[in-house]
Amino acid sequence: MRAVRGYNAAPVDAILLPLLTLNLLATLALGFHVFSVAPGRPENRAFATFAWIMSIWIVNDIAFWGFAGPDEDGRTWAQGAFLISMALQLAFLRFAWVFPEPRPLPWKSAVLILVPTLTAAGIVVSGRVIGDVGFAGGVFHLELTPWTFIVGGWIYVLFLAARLLIPRSARIDDPIRARELRVILLASSLTGAVTTLSVVLLPLLGRYELLPFASVGILIGCAIHGYATINLRLFQPASVLDRVRLFPMTAKLSLAVAAATLATVLVVLAVSRAIVGPGTDPNDWKRAIVIGLGTASVPAMGLILLAQQLVTRPLRTITEAALEVADGRTDVRVQVGARDEVAVLATAFNEMVDRLEADIDRLRDMSEGLLRTERLATAGALAAGVAHEVNNPLAAVSSLVQTVRERTEDEKSRELLETAVEQMERVASVLQELMNFARPREEVRRGCDPNEIVRAGARLLRHDRRFRDVDLDVDLADELPAVDGDPDRLQQVVLNLILNAHDAIEGKDGGRISVRTRATDAGEVTIAVADTGRGIPEGDLEKVFEYFFTTKRPGAGTGLGLAVCRELVREHGGRIAVESAADRGTTFTVTLPAASPSSAPPASDEGTDG
Repeated sequence: MRAVRGYNAAPVDAILLPLLTLNLLATLALGFHVFSVAPGRPENRAFATFAWIMSIWIVNDIAFWGFAGPDEDGRTWAQGAFLISMALQLAFLRFAWVFPEPRPLPWKSAVLILVPTLTAAGIVVSGRVIGDVGFAGGVFHLELTPWTFIVGGWIYVLFLAARLLIPRSARIDDPIRARELRVILLASSLTGAVTTLSVVLLPLLGRYELLPFASVGILIGCAIHGYATINLRLFQPASVLDRVRLFPMTAKLSLAVAAATLATVLVVLAVSRAIVGPGTDPNDWKRAIVIGLGTASVPAMGLILLAQQLVTRPLRTITEAALEVADGRTDVRVQVGARDEVAVLATAFNEMVDRLEADIDRLRDMSEGLLRTERLATAGALAAGVAHEVNNPLAAVSSLVQTVRERTEDEKSRELLETAVEQMERVASVLQELMNFARPREEVRRGCDPNEIVRAGARLLRHDRRFRDVDLDVDLADELPAVDGDPDRLQQVVLNLILNAHDAIEGKDGGRISVRTRATDAGEVTIAVADTGRGIPEGDLEKVFEYFFTTKRPGAGTGLGLAVCRELVREHGGRIAVESAADRGTTFTVTLPAASPSSAPPASDEGTDG
């Protein structure tokens, strides 16, 4: 063994203890923060373990350098420093193995590392790793042994192995990961350099002035990691918040709790010192400061973890979900936890997204319905135009046939030509009715006969081949009062209701449609359209009059017919109601107010049209 000259530690006592205490608090806070951000990620757990072991290193330094007497033995401190250094390098090696991407642990390599490490730990515990160490007459002294260099060399082998496992940032394609790697490499390099200078190089030269400040390298690394976690989102899971530059609420909360804890401890100690007086041993006050800050930091860290679990992490989740919804996703939901304000906020957010998703679906259906409606309107306009063009040559053909009929003397031929003329007149009548229905006209309000409106609609539908095999029963009441309205618009209501009834009985054997008009005792007129179809589900009865709601298969309906009927009936001061039962049919009843006597049309002598 060889002895080296020491130094008097008294001049550094004034700044050493506050610096080590600050270092301890910063290291603990960093470990708690990294762990609490994402406790499920292996890299966060590994780094938090690394930070907490560094905290033990600092506590070991505080216990010796902060309270050592003039003749203090330092063997326990030295042995602790070697053991903690090995544990620290193992934690750093574990972190390097899971960062930036987790890898399975190779057990053979782990055994090759653990066996020499445990052997070195046994040498440290046996007391052979270092000679006489401590203070004598206030002067620090240290004796090195060959085992000092062997165990110290193995510690640096572990450190270099961990550094070699961390890939260079130049090999990483992801710019965020590359930036994180540069931060890790910078922090570990600076910490390692300062520690090596103060613990290895200068002591080998017999200089121990910086040995008590070896933990300053840890403080530098904590500062770099703390900046990176706040501003570069180091150790935080990738999310939509990565594109937002913000100061995390967790960091604000941690700083607030730490400042409040520090201020509380200092105020309590200041008040205690004022009460006790200046006669107390200064070392007792130094111990009180360290013990007070150390014991206060534990509940402070617990408070930070609890607040993050209950407040900041749920708020972060909601914030991330809100940004995803802002990007256009509507399948995002926030899991609701305990019943508190945050849970209410999450529930309200989920309900808002549900409504947004429903509105988007409704708008999509509305867009599709408008396209179908526009297509139908175009088809109707084309049909009316074609009917007009067909009507002219049809009239010419009819005139020619009538001329030939007049000149033909053969009775059988004349009968055939007469039949041809009748059929052409029938075609012309259908075309005229189609053009009358499709032609846009201004609304004309007058007294009109409800029975005639139903008859005209029934005649028009009987030309439709879909109604050739349909049992359409029309039951019209006698002496029905007139209604004040637009006959074309009211006829549109009747046609829509009958067409819907046809769709309801389509494909069902024995389907039947009945249209009935009646007068009520309240001076109103009812037009009821009933079918024997499949009926409307009870849950859909309140929706059938909504725009673009339809129970028909996609492409079979626009969802506009009943909504338009309701608006037209309301314009006429009436109302429309629906009754339905599953597999028993549906009845739509239109109720209209009777017209005043002055606006009533001439009485019709027609009765029931069956």
